[in-house]
Amino acid sequence: MESGYFVTTPGFILSQFKICPKLYGELSKIKDAIDTDNFYKTVERFIPRLKNKFDNQFGKINPKDVFVIAADLGWSDVGAWEALKEALEKESNENVTKGKFSSRLFG
Repeated sequence: MESGYFVTTPGFILSQFKICPKLYGELSKIKDAIDTDNFYKTVERFIPRLKNKFDNQFGKINPKDVFVIAADLGWSDVGAWEALKEALEKESNENVTKGKFSSRLFG
């Protein structure tokens, strides 16, 4: 399985949004609503409109502004039970327990 990780700065992301004035304007309305009583209403109003525009805009990034680094980062999704077991185990064939545990519960 391959995935991509993006590392960037807020300034670069903002510069990419400014290329598309309509997208930038809608995002600015969300930004301006931060810490106001209207924030959640504003997000609910504009986010559905932005879903496809966001990905499309980042598909237009100038290749001169991008570096691709291939690396095996050893990623593991510890939100999955199997990955959690792998992260906690000392040997691949052992059971893993953590905290108070009584084997009498199982038998």
